[in-house]
Amino acid sequence: VTPLMSARQGEQLVINRFTGGAGSRMRLMSMGLRVGDKIDVLTNLNQGQLVIAVENRRLVLGRGLAQKIMVKALDISNA
Repeated sequence: VTPLMSARQGEQLVINRFTGGAGSRMRLMSMGLRVGDKIDVLTNLNQGQLVIAVENRRLVLGRGLAQKIMVKALDISNA
């Protein structure tokens, strides 16, 4: 389990948990992110913002918020 901020472009991941305070967790949930969601990392240039795809939506996340999203590799056999 690693922070989303360290994910590579093109990876398919699953949200494992959110870290940080209640405010940041509520912010992530209000964006429609939930534990168990499958995400695709569209852009991560190791600086600036990350772009992810969740279902039919694209979200842009700052690096601080991406640090609070813990992800794990998508198990393709169960996808």
